[in-house]
Amino acid sequence: MADPELRRRPGGGDGGLVAAAAHRGLPAAGRPSIPEGGQVNDLDQLLAGSDSHVTVADRWATIASGGTERRVPLAQLLEPLVTARRDGRIATRSILDLSDAALQAVRAVAARRIARNAASGRWHRVDADGGETVDLFVDAFVTGGGADQAGGDGPVLTLSVDVSDDGRAQLHPSGWSSDRRSSDTLRRAAGIWDPVARLAAGTSRTELTGAEVAELLDPVRRGALSEANIQVEWAGVASASVAVSLDEDDSLHWQLRIPSGRLTREEIAELAAAQRPLVRVRGDWVVNDPRELARFQRQKPRRLTPSERAATILSGSLIRGDEVAPLTESAATRRHLAALTATPAAVVPPAALNATLRNYQLDGLAWLLRNAELGLGSCLADDMGLGKTVSAIAFHLALRERGNTAPTLVVCPASVLRSWELEARRFAPTQRVIRYHGAARALDQDADLVVTTYATVRNDHELLRATRWGLVIADEAQMVKNDSSKTAHALRVIPTAHRLALTGTPIQNSLDDLWALLDWTTPGLLSSKTAFRRHYSGPIRNGAQAPRLRLARLTGLVVLRRRKDDPDIAPELPAKTVSHQAVALTSEQIGLYQAVVDDSLTRIADLDENARRGRILALLTALKQICNHPAQYLKETGPHLAGRSGKLDALTDIIDITSAEGSPALVFTQFVTMGRLIVDHLRDRGVGVDFLHGGLDIAQRQHLIDAFQRGELANLVLSTHAAGTGLTLTRAEHVIHYDQWWNPAVEDQATDRAHRIGQTHPVQVHRLVCEGTLEERIDAILHAKRALSESILDDDAGLRIADLDDAALASLVTFNGVSS
Repeated sequence: MADPELRRRPGGGDGGLVAAAAHRGLPAAGRPSIPEGGQVNDLDQLLAGSDSHVTVADRWATIASGGTERRVPLAQLLEPLVTARRDGRIATRSILDLSDAALQAVRAVAARRIARNAASGRWHRVDADGGETVDLFVDAFVTGGGADQAGGDGPVLTLSVDVSDDGRAQLHPSGWSSDRRSSDTLRRAAGIWDPVARLAAGTSRTELTGAEVAELLDPVRRGALSEANIQVEWAGVASASVAVSLDEDDSLHWQLRIPSGRLTREEIAELAAAQRPLVRVRGDWVVNDPRELARFQRQKPRRLTPSERAATILSGSLIRGDEVAPLTESAATRRHLAALTATPAAVVPPAALNATLRNYQLDGLAWLLRNAELGLGSCLADDMGLGKTVSAIAFHLALRERGNTAPTLVVCPASVLRSWELEARRFAPTQRVIRYHGAARALDQDADLVVTTYATVRNDHELLRATRWGLVIADEAQMVKNDSSKTAHALRVIPTAHRLALTGTPIQNSLDDLWALLDWTTPGLLSSKTAFRRHYSGPIRNGAQAPRLRLARLTGLVVLRRRKDDPDIAPELPAKTVSHQAVALTSEQIGLYQAVVDDSLTRIADLDENARRGRILALLTALKQICNHPAQYLKETGPHLAGRSGKLDALTDIIDITSAEGSPALVFTQFVTMGRLIVDHLRDRGVGVDFLHGGLDIAQRQHLIDAFQRGELANLVLSTHAAGTGLTLTRAEHVIHYDQWWNPAVEDQATDRAHRIGQTHPVQVHRLVCEGTLEERIDAILHAKRALSESILDDDAGLRIADLDDAALASLVTFNGVSS
């Protein structure tokens, strides 16, 4: 139970949490000097400024707004930041990011999820890597961050640099009385920097030479002083920093700015020629940092691609590799922002479309055409069964009506190749549709729409890239989430005016999936993978909200996702009911399960990292097989299957009921061997059933699909991998997930083979989970993961089981249930 002091005070929001954390039993080194409910007026104005920007260096933040710049200890910022965020007074992303870090730090301190690094003496979060700024706030919160508090290996001493009108710089202690602790701090740091040695010798102020001022700009020097618990701040001195702007011709230009505005060429030339660390500009002293000047000078004006321009305008910054440069507002940025955020103009269906579009599909068509006009690709991520295929065909026809007469290339899994061909001819009867597949394949130069497979694209990409396509559609586009694969590379090199990805699962395992998808549809929108991980997926995985909001703003531009349970989408779609059936292991299964666990844990404990990961993955596979049926694990094929597996017995009971009712059923398993065992077992009981798996060719798959849809086949067992996407099996009234894929997105896709537009019966989904096993524990994780996946911005959802330590792994896999 949490300490009552940690409960938020009534009406206090996170501000109450700050106050509570400030008064709980923190380490004896000190407590943050935050005034109870304190507000600092000038700070409030800086934080709420429409152009406010902040930089953080160690325990200090420098806030610039409206020509004013102030350097503030992080500890003194906590209360104003939290209050400004609570009251909705933060106007810039830079301040929002800082408030996000402050909140994470406050909550960590309040929950005592902090520890002190023995080497550095710094305090940090212990349960997650919240990033450097979060840890700086934690340390500042605990130690007081520059106030007269004991922290780390000694007091934190602030030294100020004052610059006189004639340019002389003087260093002196700030915010301290001249007591023994400050003297001790100076004495310990005397060997780091000569001016500190002079202060340690007893002088209250010391004048800095030009070389010594320049040394203050060296991050190594400042880092060494910081490690000695000394912070140096400039008093009333501005800093020049790099920013970017967009001109009316959409050219990107780099600027060097100070709080009062953009520096002119003459002022920049003066800085470059000065060869000294302090230069008078517009009557004020400006720190002349050669690194920032060099960063500005190596940049060249250039035109941004539509994707880069959209990303820069929506995020407020140009992100390129390690560099982040804020965007200054201009008429061009306002014009583009209005275009990017405007509601798409209403459209009418293409005249050549042989289908009636629903209202949500017309809205989607308008959105696709708007993005095409803006030069952006799109990802249509509607739920399975909401008609993405007909929407894509309508988009193809609409582009042709608008003069885009180049052919369209559709790339899809082999399992839906025939369906695409038939539906293209059905919905667009005036178009010449060809299938480019098989040994005798040939491109027809007069084709309007070419349908092919990912494997064919991988093999024939040189031939396909010779054609200038008007539109490339990637169906089930999550299949190319591995951006380094040959298939993904082949798809990228095919030239086209427009790109459209169709997928019900834009994120399957991590945000890297989303990056790979959108880097194909809209290259440059999310920057490079390295920059994306640094600025988006990494902070989001650690709980940061500001990057999540920025990413949502970017993806919301090019990803459209509607769900079947949205009331305005498909109100006539019958209900879907999901039941979780806990299944007890048989005695045989328990014996096998525990024997494998005991043997594997003993072996894993002595392995190196790579061998350990391989052994853990092998253990998980073995346990899943045992949960399915001992015969699968033991590689038996005999007829004696009943009574040995609680899961197979449960499946048998369900099929008995559905057969008596005359209700068709689909059974999904990720293991082909288990699928064959299920088919053999059900056939022995006189149940009509067949098996659709990856070993069948296209014609054989289509024959089984048609037989099931026509009612010639009562039940169908399917391999989740081979049949989890692209198929329409709306005759099914029951969907049974025999085993767990351990990715809820994949499982949901499989369910959507039956629960989609065209279904006329309610669908009952059965999930079989062995109690007391790792299946039950993983199921709990997946339940939370499925909730996260409701948003397009899923956290990194990889289970990372292979990275667990011995104790955590044992807790996950050890059996603690009862036998059937």
